[in-house]
Amino acid sequence: MRNLNIEGNFEINSDLFKIIADEAQIGILIIKNNSIEYINKKAIDIVNIDVDKIEKWDSKKISKYIVPNYEELIKDMEYEEIEFKKKLNYSMHDKNGKNVWRKGFLKRIHYKNDIAYLLSLEDVTKSKTIELELRNSEVKFRTIAEQHFMGILIVQDFQIKYFNNRFLQMTGYEPSEIESWAAKEYFKLVHPDDRDSVISIIEARYRGKIEKIKNYEFRLQKKQGKILWVEIFSKAIPFSNGYADLTSLIDITDRKLAEQKIKDKSDKLESLLKAAPIGIGVVQDRFFKKVNDKFCELVGYSRKELIEQNARKIYPSDEEYNYVGREKYPQIEKYGIGTVETKFKKKDGKILDILLSSSLIDSKDPEKGATFTALDISERKKAENKLKKERDIFEGITKTSPVGIVMLNKEGEITFANPEAEKILGLRKNKITQRSYNEPNWKITSFNGGPFPDEQLPFSIVKNTLKSTFDVRHAIEWPNGKRVYLSINGAPIINNEGKFDGMVSIIDNITDRIKAETELKKSEEIFRNIFESIPRGMILYSLKSDGRLVFVNANPTADEFLGVDCSQFIGLTIEEAFPPLADTNVPSKYKELAKFGGTWNWEQIDYNYGQIVGAFEVTAFHIAPNTMVTSFQEISDRIKAENEITQSKEKYKEAYNRASLYKDIFTHDINNILQNIYSSSELFDIYQSELDYPVIYKELNQGIKEQVKRGSKLISNVRKLTEIEESKFELKPTRIKPLLSEAIKYIEKSVKIKNVNIDINFNNNFGTDNTKALVNDMLLDVFENIMFNAVRHNENDEIEIKVNVSKYQEGSREFLKFEFKDNGMGIRNSRKEAIFQRGNLETVSKGMGLGLSLVKKIIDRFNGKIWVEDRIKGDYSKGSNFIILIPQII
Repeated sequence: MRNLNIEGNFEINSDLFKIIADEAQIGILIIKNNSIEYINKKAIDIVNIDVDKIEKWDSKKISKYIVPNYEELIKDMEYEEIEFKKKLNYSMHDKNGKNVWRKGFLKRIHYKNDIAYLLSLEDVTKSKTIELELRNSEVKFRTIAEQHFMGILIVQDFQIKYFNNRFLQMTGYEPSEIESWAAKEYFKLVHPDDRDSVISIIEARYRGKIEKIKNYEFRLQKKQGKILWVEIFSKAIPFSNGYADLTSLIDITDRKLAEQKIKDKSDKLESLLKAAPIGIGVVQDRFFKKVNDKFCELVGYSRKELIEQNARKIYPSDEEYNYVGREKYPQIEKYGIGTVETKFKKKDGKILDILLSSSLIDSKDPEKGATFTALDISERKKAENKLKKERDIFEGITKTSPVGIVMLNKEGEITFANPEAEKILGLRKNKITQRSYNEPNWKITSFNGGPFPDEQLPFSIVKNTLKSTFDVRHAIEWPNGKRVYLSINGAPIINNEGKFDGMVSIIDNITDRIKAETELKKSEEIFRNIFESIPRGMILYSLKSDGRLVFVNANPTADEFLGVDCSQFIGLTIEEAFPPLADTNVPSKYKELAKFGGTWNWEQIDYNYGQIVGAFEVTAFHIAPNTMVTSFQEISDRIKAENEITQSKEKYKEAYNRASLYKDIFTHDINNILQNIYSSSELFDIYQSELDYPVIYKELNQGIKEQVKRGSKLISNVRKLTEIEESKFELKPTRIKPLLSEAIKYIEKSVKIKNVNIDINFNNNFGTDNTKALVNDMLLDVFENIMFNAVRHNENDEIEIKVNVSKYQEGSREFLKFEFKDNGMGIRNSRKEAIFQRGNLETVSKGMGLGLSLVKKIIDRFNGKIWVEDRIKGDYSKGSNFIILIPQII
């Protein structure tokens, strides 16, 4: 009996599997959530319980009738990986109280998007009984063996020592023939193609004296030449003061033939899938289970990239994916097949139009999945869309055309008129199509009311010449008596034989145009009046075909601003009218505006001995083909005011530079004074030790030193604050770790009267010597200031400062994150923002001076951030956590 080999993700909904599993010679069950999801025929026979009852069992009944201690087994396997397999070999009492032996395995698998257990069972009660009885009595063994349905052999030293009747039937040999065989002669029973592998298996068993049952298959060649497929179960047993091989043979020829038929069917199906000109596949719960090569080619993914993937992978959007589900599956439920037009998105991003059809594998069990076909209809859709587009274009043109479109047949009868034609001709479409081109009711005349000959009408001209005609003008009369002036173009329609088959006519109502021309003349007069009276200078230029820009006209304001009569420039080029402009870009710019359109603003300022004598704000713009206008305004007063502002800024800059100079002198001299005081204090320390002054003097002197240091620090902060506020603040790639180490050394050296423990931690081994940020050496002042404050504002005997350095990402930006955690007195929530503000009185009163406001300015110039939190959230008294973010250089 051959064990069914089930590898990978187990799938019960495969027709091929069901055929094999239902006919398998081992029991197969799938257990999910302590409930039996599937059981094959052999397992039902093994358990010997009605299938309807089995499907309702829970884990306790499974333990009672199928696998003892099932619940404990599952618990032991709960944290094992998928595909973990536990072998089973046990005895138990069946429902009738009979002792039975079973073996198999329990395996964790994926099943329907969840964890399940695959149980393989074999009832080995018979073989176990045989094994026990063989040990107890050779007589019992022979009795059982002779009646067994399997061929049984005992082979020792490559010599057959025992065989049963079933073996004789399977091989076709007589007992005397077998008994006469020499050692290894029985190998001739093995088909030549399988002989080498079988001999190697047998010889390996003899060498190792393997006691485990060996299972394999080969082709057995009967005496008459007929071929049988046999399955071998072989085990080494004690026999005649040595070891022998107990071998059972099962005729599996029928099973092999069935498997071959299944394989042939599968091969045919595979061949069909490969040869099919359309994409074909199988889905379950919209997950791909099988796809053919054409489908892979269609969507651009390999089979490996698709199998067990949700179909959403090939749709361009969730909306399209959900649309197919809504449309197709109700059709399948109602008609057994569902078809929908949809879109697929290929791996390379290309969108395809697809005709998708699906049907259930088993209409009674939708969970088994569905087959589908996918046909690329992109080209068809393109053709349909092109045709629809052409129709839409024609319909759009005819509906939205600002002119009338009329079609006539070869007899001159009107067959089509668009909406604009209805308006122009003064009739509804159904009335127009009842008339011919020269219907008397049109009352066609010339513009002056005279007769208009038929041979001069567009239809007659096109029909006689087979050529297009343009701008044929005549008048018609509407039913209400209104006369309308028309301009008509006509083009012939030629049939496949090259003969006249009708005409397309474009009709324009030019009645309004004539009125517009009249109104235009009036408008020109109004424009001229505006042009003459506007309070800005206006000059009109015209660009000639030879490239010359010619002065056309100017208004009186232009005469006033320029101080000349501009009429003298009419007909001259711009260079001739205004020679100073000849060497500038103004003429070329004006020509460009006249030709291509646009607007240009500029200022023209004239000086005389350094004084402004004239300034104009000029706007030049296009007003008509090859025509442009310059509009200008006198702005001398504004320019003078702007110059005064510029001079004022220069004076302010000079004052600022003087203030900076005084600041440098002040800080330098004060620093010298403080240094002298400090030196005197040092001398006092020397003499005090010799003269034995009271202790109070020493304490006062120490206070003087502290105040000198604070004064020096304040001067240093003032200088650095100035550098930060000035534009010369430069940043450069700087290594972080050395600065941090130097700051820690400074703190440890400076603070000797307190026990300070500073611990630095680079998270996840982050923070090599090459870690850099775009900063400068002022980052050292930041580190020193924060840690010095942590020491100064801490009343504990043991001062602890923990420095954590890590990476931090905020949006798309990457930062270095520094956390300085101390066990000091902490900072109230009301002060957490104020301590960084310059001039905060509360901050100064505590001795921080400009320190933290300076730190905040430095971090801001680094494009970073700084804030303070409680070291222990919600309890400020347990210490502070100063956090700094600085952009990291990657």
